Amino acid sequence: MVSFLKVVELLCGQKKTMIKISWVLKKNNYRVASERIRFFNLIPYFKNSPYVHVEKYSRAKFFKKYDLIVFLKKYDQTALNIARKNPKSIIILDLCDFDFYDNISNSNKIVEFLKYTSYITCTTPKLKESIIKKLNFPREKIKIIQDSFDEFNTCIFYKNKISDLMNSYFERISAKSFNKKFNEKLKLVWFGNSSGSYKKSGLYSLNKSIDILNNFNDLSPITLTIITDKFIDINFNNKLSFPVNYVKWNPLSFYKIIGDYDIAFLPIAKNPFNNVKSHNRITTALNNGLYVITDSIESYRQFDDHLILDNHLDSFKNFLSSNYLSISNKKYSRSLFSKFEKENISKIWIELFLKLKCEF
Repeated sequence: MVSFLKVVELLCGQKKTMIKISWVLKKNNYRVASERIRFFNLIPYFKNSPYVHVEKYSRAKFFKKYDLIVFLKKYDQTALNIARKNPKSIIILDLCDFDFYDNISNSNKIVEFLKYTSYITCTTPKLKESIIKKLNFPREKIKIIQDSFDEFNTCIFYKNKISDLMNSYFERISAKSFNKKFNEKLKLVWFGNSSGSYKKSGLYSLNKSIDILNNFNDLSPITLTIITDKFIDINFNNKLSFPVNYVKWNPLSFYKIIGDYDIAFLPIAKNPFNNVKSHNRITTALNNGLYVITDSIESYRQFDDHLILDNHLDSFKNFLSSNYLSISNKKYSRSLFSKFEKENISKIWIELFLKLKCEF
């Protein structure tokens, strides 16, 4: 890594001048997983770099001073106006969802935005292929940069911090009290957004898993905790034969309670929208010591040494058996997990910035 950066310095003359980069966010909210994982949590590592100066977009600042502008999932009219006003800036569109899959409006917007786009970054090989096929964007101008581990970064201050502090106390009490009440049962957890831009995402897969959850409970008594942003799509309570608890997702409580569970039950419906999803929920669970039951979308298959994919019942039985020790308690390969560390992901971004500044 160091040798590469030194070579770029010599070729591009960037040793004394830092590359100035602005990040344009869709929601500007630390609660949004993509913005937390792909920007906010990387800020401390960008700040420590001698090569780049990275800051969040603000309307109060003039874009003309930026060498590169990264648009994170943002390609609406506002983004288009910013790109048009900055013809000298290198425009990068960072995509981590296939939210233009069956949305004509989004498809039209992104096609227009790509007229000003120099480069696309995305999270998975499957998403890259979908972008090439759907948008006909040059393969050589697309780079895969995976998500980093989703961990709470205490350096970040965000809106509603006081209310989050207050709510997190009650959420942690609720979760711990529920787990203590049913301490003898296996503790399952589902976490994620309640819904996405595609209807068969979010809680859709959990709603379709009632029978398998009841089968789990027949084999060994369980509880289920659902940690999400809202509960309007949950309608299966009366069909379940075991206790269920609901906890509102909060960055100040989630990372403190997630390790209290035994199994992360994360079924995912296979469709063009979900198939391109990144690893972040799986690595969040594994990184906190949970056994994971899920399906084999592309980004999950890299963990098939640690997971039994697709067959939820066999995976649950494996947890109950002695074979569980050979999979769940296996020490994860350093080489497999190190590539998701925030420091390493930030270096990949910095390499890209230096490369593009040199080329353009």
